Amino acid sequence: MQPIINAGVPSSVAVYQLCGSMPDMPLMHNEHTGPSDGAVFIASCAATDGIANRAATATLPLNHLRLGWDPSAEAQMATWLG
Repeated sequence: MQPIINAGVPSSVAVYQLCGSMPDMPLMHNEHTGPSDGAVFIASCAATDGIANRAATATLPLNHLRLGWDPSAEAQMATWLG
């Protein structure tokens, strides 16, 4: 991860971070040693390391998989893209 963080995101690029908080993915070993979406810790998802221009962050009560298609996630992304 460190090389990616060190590369950074240019300040001309707005970064939006969508995180989940429900570690309940069926048939998966969900991360359970801290708050997570089942795959990624919320603290890792919302970290700003290497991000020069964080435009917004949101945490929804969804697991990692549902962040890509759940209507509430789609609505959040649409709001950001609005």
